[in-house]
Amino acid sequence: LLGKPNQLKIDTMNKTIEALNAGISKIKPGYQQIVALMYENGIIELLQERLSKSGVVKIIEIGGGYGALAYYLMKILNFEVSYSLVDIPESLAFSSIYCGCLDMGIPVKMVREGSDFCINSDPSLTLIPNVFLDKLNTLDEPVDLCINTLSLAEMSPVQVEYYCNFISRSIGSTGLFFEQNRHANELKLGVTFSRYLKRLRKCNTALLPNFAELRGEANIWVNSNWQK
Repeated sequence: LLGKPNQLKIDTMNKTIEALNAGISKIKPGYQQIVALMYENGIIELLQERLSKSGVVKIIEIGGGYGALAYYLMKILNFEVSYSLVDIPESLAFSSIYCGCLDMGIPVKMVREGSDFCINSDPSLTLIPNVFLDKLNTLDEPVDLCINTLSLAEMSPVQVEYYCNFISRSIGSTGLFFEQNRHANELKLGVTFSRYLKRLRKCNTALLPNFAELRGEANIWVNSNWQK
């Protein structure tokens, strides 16, 4: 249990039970461990707390694939989420079809070439081609959560630096960055992340204790001035 007031408080057993009750067993296996990690390490609880205060939470996922994790997280949060999914255009072609076929009750839109754009303040799913990410206007308020799973380890050092800078600016003093990547490669991601952010905690899960061997270690990062 992390007892300091500026850290995430976690009761592992209760969070494991909560995760099971939330129906994680019904989630596709590749995403079970990500959602379990978020439950057991206090991320879901923090998002639910913020949702109760603000009515909507903001999430940016970098490298969201076809959108399955986005769907599961939005469902857990009753689709009261402004969710932005950033990926290469070819990948977004699949996610636009997959997410467009789901009954979410929120608009799904694709950012197209043209003028600058903003993160939607209302519940929605916005698909952002990575080539247009520079057109995103400076955020008035930080997002609650940035996510990356596996894909930063596949990028060039220049791209990793670019996204670390983007993530740091996006989460401000109150947001979290959850990532799961294989750090033990030539990119030395942990070293790069540490130049922009500080690690709040290394994540574990009692539901799937061997997750790191299969998909890499998971961490929560914040800016140095983070406050819950």
